[in-house]
This record gives sequence, structure tokens and C-alpha cells, in this order.
Amino acid sequence: MRIRSYRDGFTLIEISLSLVFVTILALAITLIISNTIGAYQRGLILNQVNTLGMSLVDDFRLALQNSSGKMLTSTCAIVYKNPVERANCEADEAFNFVSVTKYTTVKVKKRASTYNTYSHIPIYGAFCTGSYSYIWNSGYFDSPDAEFSGKSDSWARLTYKKADGSVETIGNDEPFKLLKVRDTTRAVCVAAINPNYDSTETESRKYAIPDGGISYTFDISKIGDGMLLEAPEYLISSNTEGNLTLYELLIVRPALSTEDNSLFYSGSFILGTVGGGIDIMANGKTCATPNDYEIENFDYCAINKFNFAVQASGE
Repeated sequence: MRIRSYRDGFTLIEISLSLVFVTILALAITLIISNTIGAYQRGLILNQVNTLGMSLVDDFRLALQNSSGKMLTSTCAIVYKNPVERANCEADEAFNFVSVTKYTTVKVKKRASTYNTYSHIPIYGAFCTGSYSYIWNSGYFDSPDAEFSGKSDSWARLTYKKADGSVETIGNDEPFKLLKVRDTTRAVCVAAINPNYDSTETESRKYAIPDGGISYTFDISKIGDGMLLEAPEYLISSNTEGNLTLYELLIVRPALSTEDNSLFYSGSFILGTVGGGIDIMANGKTCATPNDYEIENFDYCAINKFNFAVQASGE
């Protein structure tokens, strides 16, 4: 008599169920890994924003500490020959030689081709400490979701003379983010409100920001010898980790200390990523929400506001 032999095995249903289980497990593991990497990247970029922000705070403080602690009204007599214009400058305590900012109306694209429109948004400017000057362009120049007049060509540039007498312009091809310039005469701010300034002229020049805003060409080649004592330094460049940029740099009018008659400066700036739906007017100057904007890489959006205050102690 012949005995049949049976081999153990799996049915097609069992194999199918096993494959479904393995697939679900693999998807769960992938999701966990993706979320972990995303959280790590967000934490890394937040750390980069805070690290760079504190570095800039230290740079501004050091520049101000080494600047003159005296009132700036003496600068008015140097720049303005006309007594009326000089008086206007002195009445304003020469604040335009400390900080100048270009403002415009900015539209931030939302879903379905709609926009949030904001007026009086800073897009570029300069901060002149009396030891170093800082020229900046807003991150809105890099943002694909922002629109405003002049975005395609009107960003801040710096023009100066090199040691060999030739004239150099920085920022012609694309906007720089934050440029540091050795500038003990505050020539950068002088050039911003007086783009045709010439120290040999005696005609009146208006001490005020023109109706059209400050000039986007910070031409210091006509002021003094027009040369820089040091090569300009990029404090934020396109190679900065996290692709970070400034969105705002605001300086408060310097106050005179009653204790020792020295100047006290304070200011703030907003630093964040270029991408991720940055909207400095939304939600208290934070990243936009994913549901509001058609944005990419939202997980990598980060923004922070930094404040600084320092007393000038130089001569």
C-alpha cells in the first residue's frame, strides 16, 4: 500500500496577508524616519537662525561700542553748506546719518492666486555706526511668493573706489543680503539721502528722504577720497547654512545718556529662511501656515526677531 506524503506550506491568502503586513510596517517605519529627519532639520535651522542672529547682535554691539559717543550734529556742518539745510539736519539730530530705509508696498501670494497686501514694508537700507556701516537687502527679493515695484532691478548696491583708483560696484548682478563696510565718516548713509553729493559744491541739498525713497545706489566714490579702508565683508551670503536672510533692520533714534552725555543705541532685526512662506506681517512676524500659502519646504521655515542695545563709548 502506497502512503501519500504532504509538504507543509502557505496558502495564497496567507502570503497576501503577510505582504500587506510587511508593507504597512515598512510604511510606518518610513513615516517615523521621515518625521524624525524633519524634526531634526527644523531644529537644525532654528539653531542656525539663533546662532547667526546672536553673531550679528555681537557684531552690531562691537561696532557701536567703538563708535563716537557724541551727538552727530557736527556731521550736518560737514555735509550741508547752506545754513537752512544745516539747521534742519541739526534739528533732526542727524538721524538720517545713522539709519536709512527704503519702504514700499509688498504683496505676498496666497492660495488660488490671491494676495495679502502690506504697505510700508522695509526692503533695503543702511545702518551707519560711525565705525562700520551695514547695507542690507530684504529676503523678499529672494522670495518667489513676494511681489513689489522694483523687485527685478532696484535693490541696494554699493559703489566705491578701489586702491588703484578704479570704481567698483557690489550688487549689480543680484542682491546681496548683508554687507559690512569700514566707514568712519558714515558716507554710506550720506550717499543714500544725497546721491549727487559732492564735497566741493556749495549749493543747497535737501536734508530729507526724498518722496521716492532713498537711492538704491549707495555711491560713496564721490565722498572724500571715495575709498574703503577695508574690503567689504559679506555677513550673510548665499552660502550661509540654511539659506538665511534679513527681512528687516530697524534702528531707534539714539538717545543721549544723562549720566555721561554719551549716545545710547537700540534696534532690532528679523532673520529667517528664504523659503517656507515667510510673511513678516502675518501671525506676529512668523512663518505662514501651510493652509494659507502655496509654499514648498514648509518644514524648513524658521524666523526670529532679535533686539540689541548698546552705549557708544568711543571718541
